[in-house]
Amino acid sequence: LQANERGWVCIDGIYAGPGQLSGAIFEPGFIDTPEHAALWTSDGLVQVGRALAAGVLAWGGRAPIA
Repeated sequence: LQANERGWVCIDGIYAGPGQLSGAIFEPGFIDTPEHAALWTSDGLVQVGRALAAGVLAWGGRAPIA
């Protein structure tokens, strides 16, 4: 992600905050290319949500969900 790109305003300035600050930006609307169209279905959004949950669990050192 580069300055002035879509989504940049969500994280701009985060490094000026406390060192222990962490967060996740979850905006499925950024998935907006024709190749991602299948993710805008009910099943696709479940897949996206599970990928997000698996990433957060892995970051936190926990086992992924089944």
